[in-house]
Amino acid sequence: MAERRCGISSKRYTDEFKIEAVKQVTDRGQVDDVAARIGVTTYSLYAWVRKFGKPASAASAEVESNAEVRRLRLAFSSGDVEYESGTTSST
Repeated sequence: MAERRCGISSKRYTDEFKIEAVKQVTDRGQVDDVAARIGVTTYSLYAWVRKFGKPASAASAEVESNAEVRRLRLAFSSGDVEYESGTTSST
């Protein structure tokens, strides 16, 4: 009778492969789709995202920055804020 392995994969992936997979998740946001496309489990892919993804503080800062940009764009487009040139004139 053949010996069965209990779901433990013997495949090993390079860090470069894992980082590229994490980039795809970051770009597309769909772990299930990326995992199916590259042939890995979602469990592995989530682990790689935790290991190779952005630190929480960087992700949080990016979210705050994006929110500020959206707020300023809305203010400029509605005319609530006027653009000031960064140049100064000396007279």
